[in-house]
Amino acid sequence: MTALTDEEKASVIEIIEIIYGRDSSLASLKSNVNQRTVAALEETLTLLEKCNGDMKNLIVNLIGGTAHASSGWLKRSLKALNRALKNDQIRFDGLACRSVVGGSRKTIIYGILYY
Repeated sequence: MTALTDEEKASVIEIIEIIYGRDSSLASLKSNVNQRTVAALEETLTLLEKCNGDMKNLIVNLIGGTAHASSGWLKRSLKALNRALKNDQIRFDGLACRSVVGGSRKTIIYGILYY
């Protein structure tokens, strides 16, 4: 396991700020960034990607591939949506990805940086 360069540490801090917003205390924690921070951030990004993919699939399935659907598209799609939900083809775990996934992982990432 090799140590992270200052440039890599700076990139980690920037990515954390993109996910969680600007935090003036993060700059002072750059020296605390380590492999555990990178691993926790990697897991967070993987979960965000999965969540966003589920949301994308939901929208595609809802509109049935017609990106320019007219008003009332949801009502016309309810039966298909209900069937997909019952068959677990669509999961709502992607709802508010950044808030739900990011928020649940923030404690882990910040915990590594502070301790």
